[in-house]
Amino acid sequence: MPWNPEIYNQFKEERYQPFYDLISHIHHKSGMNIIDLGCGTGELTKILADKFKDSTVLGIDTSAEML
Repeated sequence: MPWNPEIYNQFKEERYQPFYDLISHIHHKSGMNIIDLGCGTGELTKILADKFKDSTVLGIDTSAEML
C-alpha cells in the first residue's frame, strides 16, 4: 500500500511532538550536517533547516508519494 500524504497529515500534531522533544536535545554546533531519514513530506526537515540555519540539512525518503 503506497503512502497517502493526506491521511498522513491527519495525525500531524501527534507526529510532531516526539520530533520537538528530540531536537530539544541537540547541542548546536556551527556547520553541522543533519540527515532526516524517512523525511516524509519534508515539513519537519524544513523546521530543522530553519532552526539550524548554519548547518546542512538533507531529507531522504524512499516514497515518491510522500516527497
